[in-house]
Amino acid sequence: MPIDRNNGALLALGAAGALAAIGAAVKGRRRGSRDHGEGIVERVGDVDPITYGGGVVFEDENGNYTLEYTYGAEADPTYQSDEPDPDFEHVVYRVQLERSLDELLRWFDWIDLDGVADSIGSTKADMLSKARSGGVLGRAMLIEDVAGYYGWGELDDYGIKIREAELEKRWELD
Repeated sequence: MPIDRNNGALLALGAAGALAAIGAAVKGRRRGSRDHGEGIVERVGDVDPITYGGGVVFEDENGNYTLEYTYGAEADPTYQSDEPDPDFEHVVYRVQLERSLDELLRWFDWIDLDGVADSIGSTKADMLSKARSGGVLGRAMLIEDVAGYYGWGELDDYGIKIREAELEKRWELD
C-alpha cells in the first residue's frame, strides 16, 4: 500500500501496525532487560509525561501489569515554575491492567464504552478491537481514553504523590 505523505506513514500500517509502531517508538526497557521480565514494558501519553501528561506500564515478577499515569505539570495549576522543579509532587494514578481485555472489562463493568468512544470520535467496536489487538499497550491506551472521559480519579481515587525527581528516576526518564 502506498504511503500518503500528507497523512503520515502510519496509515499504511493499519490499526494494529500503528499501535506496534507507536509502542516501539516510545518504549523504555523491554521485557528481558531485567530479571523475571519486571520493570517498564510500555509508555503512554506524551514523550515528556512529567510536563505534558503520560505514564508507564510496569510488569511485576508475576507477570501482572500496572499503568501509572500523571496529568503533567502543564495541567496542574499549582505548578508555579517554567523550569523543572525536582521537589514538586505530582499525583500519580495507578490502574491494574489485568491479564486480558475481558478481565479488564469485567473489573470496569460500569464504564459506558459507547460514551467514551463517542467522546474521541470512535466507535465502541473500534476501540475494543484496538485494545484487543494491541496487547498490554492496547489495554493501557483504552484506560487512557476512559480516564480522558471520566477523569483518572474515577479509576484510582487514591492517587499517590511522588516528587518530580523521584518520578523521573522511577519512570527512567533521566
